[in-house]
Amino acid sequence: MRKIFTLFLSIALYCLFTPGTGLTATYIVEAQNIGDGYYQWHNGPGKEWRGSDSYINVSYYSGYEDTGYSQYDLSGAPDPSLIDSVSLNLNLSLKDVYCYGFIRYLPNATGANGHASQRLNGTQTVGTISTASEIGWLSFDVTDLIKTDLENGLSWAPFSFHVSHSGYTGYRFKSAESGDASYLEFTYTPVPVPGAVWLLGSGMIGLAVFRRRRQ
Repeated sequence: MRKIFTLFLSIALYCLFTPGTGLTATYIVEAQNIGDGYYQWHNGPGKEWRGSDSYINVSYYSGYEDTGYSQYDLSGAPDPSLIDSVSLNLNLSLKDVYCYGFIRYLPNATGANGHASQRLNGTQTVGTISTASEIGWLSFDVTDLIKTDLENGLSWAPFSFHVSHSGYTGYRFKSAESGDASYLEFTYTPVPVPGAVWLLGSGMIGLAVFRRRRQ
């Protein structure tokens, strides 16, 4: 009988102190209504922020340019030491015959406040959108950038969306208002403390009962 309790105790200690024994979990952060939009820049009058459309338009044509922006709340994200991967996901709904766009991230954005209308331009390219891109959901790996910002205590993850300045080019993806908001997806391995503590407690109680009976 004592061997059984000793085995329970050993398993509990292994689960408690061995990393990677938890199950993989997923955490999603969607862009909110105020957290995405695009800025129309026209040569002359017509410059305006568009934050309530059902899409984010990104385009360029001689004297006209639309730039997209989004921010994602990191306050509830998993501890960076537990994170396996982070991806930016967006639903591409339209692209021009000629399309070359790129997505940028702004690291260490201490001034970000969750409002895409801040128009924070990224400095690190994390992906591209081209004529070869499929309409529908696209995913871009941003693991290292997001983990670094989490380690540094940042609260918001700002992205900007651009196109090359050559001829006419553009694309659209769905906004928060459409019901298909872009989002960050975290995969992580939770610390398996609850199950381990239960096993550890069971083992200790069992040993205590066993010793009392022997006495």
